[in-house]
Amino acid sequence: MSQRAAPQRSVAGAVDGRRPGYEYQRVWLPHDLDREGARVTLAIHASYGEWELMRSRVYPDGRRWVELRRRSRPGLPPYLPT
Repeated sequence: MSQRAAPQRSVAGAVDGRRPGYEYQRVWLPHDLDREGARVTLAIHASYGEWELMRSRVYPDGRRWVELRRRSRPGLPPYLPT
């Protein structure tokens, strides 16, 4: 099983062009994770972390880069382990 990096999380600001009032999280999914595994991982983030898919990219080597967003609300956990 490959090592996964912790997701990067940020709050939107005027400088990066993202919508204010949203938090963003970038998640890298390894190449050895199949499509169903990626779907389940993202479904867990959506169900329990209230994240929604903003954009995704699949690289030629099979890695997936996913950016999620949710409305900023205090009290929600910063991220779910992937």
